[in-house]
Amino acid sequence: MTLRHIALREISAEAFARWSPPQKVIVHEHARRFGAIDLVKSGQSIAISWRSEIVEPVVVVGDQSDIWVGVDQRIACVRSDGSIVVSLGLASSVLHLRYFSSGAVVLCETEAVVFNRDFSIRAIRGLGELPCDVVARGGERFVVFEDGSQDCID
Repeated sequence: MTLRHIALREISAEAFARWSPPQKVIVHEHARRFGAIDLVKSGQSIAISWRSEIVEPVVVVGDQSDIWVGVDQRIACVRSDGSIVVSLGLASSVLHLRYFSSGAVVLCETEAVVFNRDFSIRAIRGLGELPCDVVARGGERFVVFEDGSQDCID
């Protein structure tokens, strides 16, 4: 599993409004917070907005320095050149985002969304309980629940 993370810096609503639309990766109509992520390889930056004053966005670097961002009920992946390769609304709020050699897994309150390395969706699995993590074992990925039980999502 890859655990590389990248910094999100908070910006003002006024600064967010000045960003060009293609660089606004996640936009909420009633946002309370705003942030920017620098794309080191291209010298560009992307911006996001979100509603929660408590929940922080999850930002993880995948293969080829692709940046995965999840917050509220949105997930996005941006290539190092700034092109958006995934932008998806979710049924429930993002809890965790993990990147494995086989692709990304987004854990939400009610579902797990599994992405392949080519950004296609491998699976969307409904969850009966609140998940706390996702782990890899024997080439498969498993959602771990608070009671310690696990379900395979591959």
